[in-house]
Amino acid sequence: MTTPIVFLVDNGSLRPQATLRLRCLAEGLARRAGLRVEAVSLLHSHKIAADKVNGIPATIVKRRLRECLAAGHREFICLPLFLGPSLAIADYLPQVVDELSGEYPGLKVRIASVLAGEDLDTRSSPCADARRSSSRFAAFTKHEGGTCRSRNPNHRSQPCAKRGGAATGK
Repeated sequence: MTTPIVFLVDNGSLRPQATLRLRCLAEGLARRAGLRVEAVSLLHSHKIAADKVNGIPATIVKRRLRECLAAGHREFICLPLFLGPSLAIADYLPQVVDELSGEYPGLKVRIASVLAGEDLDTRSSPCADARRSSSRFAAFTKHEGGTCRSRNPNHRSQPCAKRGGAATGK
């Protein structure tokens, strides 16, 4: 049995910063897990000029799977970096896998669950329970120009590292 290649998959973006951040997350995960983890987007990112992403072209799942399959790899894990259910993960990604399965016998792709669970609307889901029991889900924090614009009054009254450690009380 070979060790699968892990794809840390986001939706994709035309913003170079999104690809660079995805790469950082994939590198950190690879170090912690001791596995090969690659940053791959579902769509869009391949359109970013390579010079905007440290000279290494961003890639998308379909293209990267084809490259790995051509090199003889057959086992993959797609780890979606999604906060909730998405048709991109539920429909599009399996379609890509099905298409490539016809061309490459022995292809095995496991698609992991999204980060926040399969169904955020279920009243009995862990996420729903957490939302009801924690004010953290009601808080929205945005840091601009050193000022914290949180809707959570407890957050505003505490020092915040992203605004230099000083509470503004606003």
